[in-house]
Amino acid sequence: MKRNIFLVLVIAAITLGLTMTTSCQQSNAKSSLQNISNEMAEENIVNEEVPAQVEAETETEAVAEAEVEGEKDGEVVIITENNFDKVTSKGLVLVDFFATWCGPCKMQKPVLAEVAKEKAGKLVIGTLDTDKCPNLSNKYNIRSIPCMILFKDGKEVKRIIGYHEKAQLLLELDQYLN
Repeated sequence: MKRNIFLVLVIAAITLGLTMTTSCQQSNAKSSLQNISNEMAEENIVNEEVPAQVEAETETEAVAEAEVEGEKDGEVVIITENNFDKVTSKGLVLVDFFATWCGPCKMQKPVLAEVAKEKAGKLVIGTLDTDKCPNLSNKYNIRSIPCMILFKDGKEVKRIIGYHEKAQLLLELDQYLN
């Protein structure tokens, strides 16, 4: 009897540990970034780099806006908090919530590029960096990544969590594409 209880507790602990891994990794990454920011502030490096940082953010937003225009060409669109509503408001849009440090997210990227080309004209695919867009990540309750949300005319219609191969992803999207 004691052995059975012990086994149940071990299995529960392992399961809990596996589900917490993604959240812990995300928290660790944010903590590391915060530590780096604090170190830079202490060395007054932040003040010297502010104009370059502002210029880089402006360029990134300009690139993202330009890529919104290219969405009909079957290219993956970079989505930011500034262009999110514009990109998702019309038609069928699959938004990939990802982080640069996430292994499965990196594996998902080329699959999304293939699907974007194959389904050009029917589906727009965009990627949103959860570390750069925390407000949208919170708004859509993103707790594990990769998380892909399918929007139809601005409304969430489907949520796909975890890495999916091309065939799996197309199967998930099939009912919305036809």
